[in-house]
Amino acid sequence: MKARRARRWRVVLYGAALLLASLCDWYTASGMASWSETLAVWMASLWGTMAELRAVAAAATLTMLVELWISPGVHRPLWMDALNRLLGVCLVWLIVHAASGRMAARKRRLRAAVPNNAFCSLLPICACCKAIRAENGDWHRLEAYFAAHSGVSFTHTYCPACAAKLYSRSSPA
Repeated sequence: MKARRARRWRVVLYGAALLLASLCDWYTASGMASWSETLAVWMASLWGTMAELRAVAAAATLTMLVELWISPGVHRPLWMDALNRLLGVCLVWLIVHAASGRMAARKRRLRAAVPNNAFCSLLPICACCKAIRAENGDWHRLEAYFAAHSGVSFTHTYCPACAAKLYSRSSPA
């Protein structure tokens, strides 16, 4: 419930920032306020989710393009106003790109910090055959137990010491 309320307030804040930027742009006839839409995108990059950030960036891009169409260009040529808006749109999506990289890195860091509790306790293992006793009391081969509990699959080979012992016995004298 708190998360839903917080999200609602963030959406209201983003909308207010975009509306304020549009009003500022309307009253500055040369389109200099089109960069103020980036403020809403920046706020979404700090406080919002990735979906909110993309929605605010799309809304900011759309408002910049609509403002180009309806903004009264009094003292500047249209190409200058269009170039200013294009730079604003590029800045908006640059913020989205940087924030998405930061959010993905934070997700990876949080996922890596979660401990793997599968092997945090003592495992009862046979001293002779190395079979492992499961929670229900059944005995399983080491490879089968680890494959079932961790997703690890095994391949078998010989270490150098065992290979030397094995092949030194089987060679003819």
